[in-house]
This record gives sequence, C-alpha cells and structure tokens, in this order.
Amino acid sequence: MKPVIIIAIAFVLLIPLPVFGEISDEPKVYKVKIQLHKISDVNLETRTFDAAFDLFISREDGNFTTEILPEMEFINGKDVSEKLKFLEPNFIKKHVEGTFEIEDIDYRNFPFYSLDLEIMLEPKKPHTVDYVNFSIDPSLEFPDIRISGYVVENQMQYVTHMSYLEGNFSRFTTEFDLTPPFQSSFMTTIFPILVVMGVGYVAYMFPKRYDLQAALVLLPLAAVVFLQIEVLRQIPALPFMTLFDIMMAVIYVLIMNNVISIGRQIRADEHTSGKTSWQVSRFHLKISPIIAIVLLVLLLTLGIFF
Repeated sequence: MKPVIIIAIAFVLLIPLPVFGEISDEPKVYKVKIQLHKISDVNLETRTFDAAFDLFISREDGNFTTEILPEMEFINGKDVSEKLKFLEPNFIKKHVEGTFEIEDIDYRNFPFYSLDLEIMLEPKKPHTVDYVNFSIDPSLEFPDIRISGYVVENQMQYVTHMSYLEGNFSRFTTEFDLTPPFQSSFMTTIFPILVVMGVGYVAYMFPKRYDLQAALVLLPLAAVVFLQIEVLRQIPALPFMTLFDIMMAVIYVLIMNNVISIGRQIRADEHTSGKTSWQVSRFHLKISPIIAIVLLVLLLTLGIFF
C-alpha cells in the first residue's frame, strides 16, 4: 500500500494548478460612477459641503451576492452614511449622504471666486492597485444640479493612482466647480461700496461746509468698515490679498484723500495762503483717479494679488 500512496501523492503534486482552478494575479477592476442628487450647506468658513448621491459599483465577472466587496472609504468625507438600495450578482447601488471637505478654494478673485468640490473614493488597505482598480462606468451621465446661490460648471469623473507609504491605491473622483452668479456678487458686495463712495464724493461739492463734509466722509467710512467686516466673515484668513482686499485698500486711501482735503480747506480759510477752499477741493477731486490707478498698479506690480 505504501508505494501506491507515494505514487498518488506525487501525481497530485505534479498536476498543474489550472486543473484545480486557475489562480489569477490580475487585480479586480470595479466600474464606478456617482450620480449626484443634492448639494447643500456650502460653508466657506469650515470648508465643507453636504452631498446626497447614488454610488454605482459593478464588475463583469463579479458575484456580489457571495463575494465580499473590498472595503472602501470616502477619504474627504465626514459623517458619511451608506444605505444599500439594489443588489445583483455583478452590480450594486448605494445611497450615500454626508459632509465632505472642500480641498481647493480659489479666493484670489473674491467675491468672484470659484469652489472646486470633490468626492473621492478609495479602497482601504491592503487593497492596493495590485488587487483592486477602479474604472469609469461607460454609462456615466451628468444630471443637472441646482444649488442655491451657485452656478454648477465642469462636472467630471476620473480615476487616478495615489502613492502612500502602504503602496499605490486607485482613487475615483467626481469633481465639479461652483461659482456664485456674477450679478449676485456684484450687487451684494461691489455695488453697495460704489454707492457709499458716491455719497462720500458729494463732500467735494460743499467747500466751507465743514460739518456737512465731515458727515459725508465719516458716515461712508463707517458703512464701508462694517460692510468689509461682514463680507470677510464669509472666508477664512488668507496669506494674500484678494480682489476685494485690493478694492478696499483703494477705497480707504480715497477716503483719506477726502479727509486731507477737508483739513487743507480749513487751513486755507484760516491762513491767507492764496488758495481758496474751492481750489483745494478741486485739486483733491482731480487727483482721486490718479491715486486709485497708481495704487492699483503698485499692488499688482508687487505681486500681492498674484
């Protein structure tokens, strides 16, 4: 019996592996797509937004009823909840809701800014690209999304590979840009400042009425300060000047020019220097656009804005 047993064991060991079932070294490829339903609570201060969407995952030779789907996570998500809505052997659909972090905000043109919103999905370790890969579902479509106070642009979904200490991982990203409507940003931020500055310029029309001039300068100054404080509450502290900051710097200098004009008018009336208050007021009115242009060029040349 011993020789028979030895021959049987040798026969089993020498049989090629494909006879018992081929072991594939190829990574599993999952087709992924996200269908957005709702974007809300876009918060510039906390750099977060809320999203509700359906997540579709499929694999041609998969069987999700028996095999375990690799663990995946939304790497920029917080308080994310998932609910299974549909399951087939090679197809799964989940409804997802949660809060997601905003990775990139371009504030340089604030209040005409843009938000780059992303929802990023990666498999958890140890499911590197050697085991799991994502691909874009060819049935992908981009539904129209309406978000209060924003215009949705440049919707896209793509797959990249990310390198970490644990290895390379496949990342699926859905991305879209949000921009506030130009007319809305202009009317709520720029237009009130222009109106206030117009009121301040009326002071040049009343030389020698120093009480009226002071009121026409100081009241707009107080209004501009409060408006700036309210507007800047929308965004975090930044290491550079935005378009709004540059505009406010010019406005403050123009208000200072108006204050200096009033002081020089009072001095001209008290001292017989040959200049009347009308001449002083006209001079400061004429140099106002020159001051604004020079200051703008100076700030842009120094690269504070860029």
